Amino acid sequence: MIDTAIIPVAGLATRFLPVSKQVPKALLPILNKPMIEFAIEEAYCSGIKRIIIVMGPDQSSIKDYFENDYLKTVKQRASLKEQQLEKFVEIINSIEILYIVQEQPLGLGHAILQAESYIETNSFCVFLPDDVIFSDSPCMSEMIEIYKEYSLPVLAIKEVDDKKVPLLGIVDVNKYKKDIYKIIEMVEKPSLEKAPSNLAIIGRYVLPSSVFSELKNVKPGANGEIQITDALVKIMGHTGFNGFKFSGTHFDIGNPIGLLQASVHTVTNDSQFGEDFINWMKANFIKPN
Repeated sequence: MIDTAIIPVAGLATRFLPVSKQVPKALLPILNKPMIEFAIEEAYCSGIKRIIIVMGPDQSSIKDYFENDYLKTVKQRASLKEQQLEKFVEIINSIEILYIVQEQPLGLGHAILQAESYIETNSFCVFLPDDVIFSDSPCMSEMIEIYKEYSLPVLAIKEVDDKKVPLLGIVDVNKYKKDIYKIIEMVEKPSLEKAPSNLAIIGRYVLPSSVFSELKNVKPGANGEIQITDALVKIMGHTGFNGFKFSGTHFDIGNPIGLLQASVHTVTNDSQFGEDFINWMKANFIKPN
């Protein structure tokens, strides 16, 4: 059974300066909810019982956010806020959240390695809150089912535009059935000419504990960072990997434009605010033919 997830959030978030100088990126909102809360909701809906947040030394406000009993203060003020917070409290009370401080930002692989003693020999999930996926069925829930069926690690993948290929981990695949693929090659941030495809790794992983021993042998890259992709390539050579081409709507919210796009998507699909917002957009930004 896979019941533990790692959520790494210790990056420096330089693309969000100046706000990220004071506010951790993980707490920046999609409309009115922090991006990390979307990851935790998806984990909860996927059957995860324990979440390990790997954060930076100056990000104690993330812990404060999940431990602050704000609901009591709001209950007498606004029923809508109460409803939103009731759901939040239900989730927080149903899962265990642990916090690990990554003293130096030495890469995603290094962040995951910090959780080794908590994972031991169990398989686990990784959520990157920089990637939000709006879907009727939680992406991670489907990935866990694929892991159970094939007993192989699983990565979330999607087709991306050519301009994004050099910025992401790219895979080459053979198709199994429907949206499940066998990954046969994995390249970190290739040039467009050398990329094996336009299928990119998106921030959802189901991994075996053997990834920790591989991470310990990964040599730091040019920035002194330990990349998870290097460890995954080693595992792929031993056991193989599956890719899940998920459905739903995905946004890369690790940059300001992506975060704004996700907020617009959220508000336009909101039953209370959507109509007014769309009418405002039409009146101010959409010119008639």
